Amino acid sequence: MITQQFRPSSPDQCSPPGISESKGMNPKLEIVVFLTSVKATLAAMDRAARLLKGLNGHISLVHFPTVPRQLALDSPPVSLDFTKERLLAIANESSVDTTAYLYLCRCPFEGLMSVLKPDALIIIGCPRRWWPTWETKLARKLQHAGYQVILQKSA
Repeated sequence: MITQQFRPSSPDQCSPPGISESKGMNPKLEIVVFLTSVKATLAAMDRAARLLKGLNGHISLVHFPTVPRQLALDSPPVSLDFTKERLLAIANESSVDTTAYLYLCRCPFEGLMSVLKPDALIIIGCPRRWWPTWETKLARKLQHAGYQVILQKSA
């Protein structure tokens, strides 16, 4: 898995998504938002910002573009520059301190499991459908793995 992380406002390096340690004794509350579609992710980012209102919190926006086995892991089918710009545009919409993480991988679920801390709170945006979507299936798998997951349905 190839990793890149970046912040819209500063080049600081951060720990992987989950609960991060702040400079004081108390851990800083962190919410992980999994990038799906732009509309659904913006709804999830809004929900995370509302949950963190008035708290010393942080949002980790994570994206796991899948690279097919036919391609080298560092050569995704979608331009990395385009992906970074889209990720930063979404991160800049947040009113809360946000760090964007980009992980090139073969399987998004396995990639997500390898970087999340055990006590991570995850918000996944998804469209409002009556049938199970891949986002609802991912949320169910993460819940079975012991994570706290909020499924944010967008209009």
